[in-house]
Amino acid sequence: MSIWSKPIGQVLAERKGKPYYRPTTFGTARTGTIQLKSDGRMLHHTTEGFTVNRERFNAADVTSATIETAADYVERASGGRVAGGAVAGTVLLGPLGLALGAGAGALAKKKYGGAEYLIIELSDGRVVTVEVARKHAIQARRLRDAIDPGK
Repeated sequence: MSIWSKPIGQVLAERKGKPYYRPTTFGTARTGTIQLKSDGRMLHHTTEGFTVNRERFNAADVTSATIETAADYVERASGGRVAGGAVAGTVLLGPLGLALGAGAGALAKKKYGGAEYLIIELSDGRVVTVEVARKHAIQARRLRDAIDPGK
């Protein structure tokens, strides 16, 4: 049996009266990585071509953390696809274009597999979205549970 019943970092943080977060890192080079440090600092890295985008924030700044399926996320992020097609059709062809444009917008909807997204909303209005690979689903749920203030 171990002398320590808790990680040493957690014991020291409790002695100082500070919050402790279990360190977690997950992600891939393609989907980006997110990292939670024991003191609450969070780092989000994504790559686009040869540029690396880094976003830093604190776990205390998180207003909500949710995990959504790809279909729900795309529908929420681009909910105006059908309406946009209808408006474009109306402008170009009048009333007949309204029906054709709405139908084209609905058909343009992409199908996604079982992908999920971790969506973190911050108090300053920023939204961090991380694609969760299937092999990281458990780690993503642990991270969500650790930082979600509504929990």
